[in-house]
Amino acid sequence: KTSRLNIQSRINRSILIAWSIVFCILTLSLLPGNRMPKLNYLDLLSIDKLGHAIFYGSACYFFFKGSKTITKKTTFIIFGGLFMLGFCLEILQAILASGRTFDYLDQLANTIGITLGLMFYLKFNRSSTTSDSTSRN
Repeated sequence: KTSRLNIQSRINRSILIAWSIVFCILTLSLLPGNRMPKLNYLDLLSIDKLGHAIFYGSACYFFFKGSKTITKKTTFIIFGGLFMLGFCLEILQAILASGRTFDYLDQLANTIGITLGLMFYLKFNRSSTTSDSTSRN
C-alpha cells in the first residue's frame, strides 16, 4: 500500500510540474512583444529557440512521467497536444495585436523539444515503460 501511494504521489507531482510548465508557456507566449526583453537577432534566434525547446521538452517529459501507462494513444495525446498548443499559440500571436508574429522556427523548436522530451523519457525511464503497454495500442 505504501508503494502504491509513492507511485501515485510521483504521478501527481509529475503532472503538476507538467501543467505548471504549460502555464509558463501560455504566459510567456501571450505576453505583448513590447514587454519582451530586446535582444539582437542572433541572440534572439539562439536563446528564444532554446527556450522553446526546453519548455516544450520539459512539459513532454513530465506528462510522460506522470502517465500510468505509456501506449500509442498516450503518446499521440501528449505529443499531439503539445504540438497543437504551440501551433495555436503561434496563431494567437499572429492574430492578437500584441507585437508578436507567427514564427515557423518557434514551432520547429517546439517540435524538436517535444521529440527530445519523449526521447529523454524513453531513455531514462525504461523500467516504467513495458513492451506490453507500448505494443498493445
